[in-house]
Amino acid sequence: MIKIAHISDTHITQESAFKSYAYDLIVNEINQSNFDLVVHTGDVTDQGLKEEYEHASYLIGKIEKPLIAIPGNHDARNVGYGLFERYIGPLYGVYERDDLVIIWVDSTIPDLSDGRIGGYKFRWLKEKLEEYSHKRFKIVAAHHHLVPLPDTGRERNVLFNAGDVLDLLLRHEVNLYLCGHKHVPNVYNIEDLVVVNAGCTSCRKTRKGDVNSYNIIKLNDDEQIDVTIRRVTGDELKKATNL
Repeated sequence: MIKIAHISDTHITQESAFKSYAYDLIVNEINQSNFDLVVHTGDVTDQGLKEEYEHASYLIGKIEKPLIAIPGNHDARNVGYGLFERYIGPLYGVYERDDLVIIWVDSTIPDLSDGRIGGYKFRWLKEKLEEYSHKRFKIVAAHHHLVPLPDTGRERNVLFNAGDVLDLLLRHEVNLYLCGHKHVPNVYNIEDLVVVNAGCTSCRKTRKGDVNSYNIIKLNDDEQIDVTIRRVTGDELKKATNL
């Protein structure tokens, strides 16, 4: 079994938007548990400012597990996309472990809330999916969501080319798509693809009175995938299994 902690939308800043106690609580839980790695699906910072990146680099360093961190639209604000690789990590990449591959890609458009995996990004993702087609568990991670979510009001900011990306993932038999952006934890099954949105780990902007949370994802030896939403209150909700 491989166990993944899925966090997102930390919105690290010195301002009130960031709830440091929620961040510390979740990071401590992750460090004390038997997670194999952590995936952060974007909006590491709140406004993409240098001082936020410096603070985020320190706080991200508290995570004692292997970490994949992906830029979000807030990280790309104020030319922050030029700082992400310096302080946090690469914009694109591949993580391999046994029968698992995680491919992450930057879905941001500088200084916009909208997202797109198009052009060279789409071609790169397609090439990687073909290269790692032999893997039993295939995960793609980006910041922006693929499909509309409940409890978010008027729908905005689904990937501009969500249909093309969804078709690509289904054709290449991807098991999981991990994302954030809307601050609402959610799980959908689309054919054999599980689409997992993380809520916000440490941002004050939760929706519908919800609290901060993260996702626990288990890739079992029998190829079953379990997804559990864990809130800072300790409440857990098992949202999906996929065979």
